[in-house]
Amino acid sequence: MQGRCVRRAGPTDVPTVACLLAEFRAWLGRNSPTEEFFAERIHALAESDQHAFLVADTIGCCVLSFRASAWSRGGGVCCIEDLYVRPHARGQGVGASLVAAAIEMARIRECYRIELDVSRANEGAVDFYGGLGFRSSDHDFGADNLVMRLDL
Repeated sequence: MQGRCVRRAGPTDVPTVACLLAEFRAWLGRNSPTEEFFAERIHALAESDQHAFLVADTIGCCVLSFRASAWSRGGGVCCIEDLYVRPHARGQGVGASLVAAAIEMARIRECYRIELDVSRANEGAVDFYGGLGFRSSDHDFGADNLVMRLDL
């Protein structure tokens, strides 16, 4: 990743993560929630052991959530809620490094699976996650999203 460090975001990273999520929201064609809303939510969720935020310098972030499961005694399921890399940094391994860090965090927490959903129309993202080993499930869970999983 050309010298960039992926790490768990701390309190001083909240403005960066909020800004990145606002950019991602805009990329999705939406104008809400606001950057301020994201910052408030990040502060609130960071207090919980059910969420984690990863950051790659100021160019990318990944939002994770964790949920228990009746299928496992371990850490349950890790969900990649959002992953965003600024356009100028794409294709440099930043996204793959963020996913690798998410997988490592899920393994440390003894999760048995990591999953995400992605728009079927976003072929680049579907190919990206597929190239990292994620596979679509047998079930289509709503709208135009494809649920993809990686068993750990």
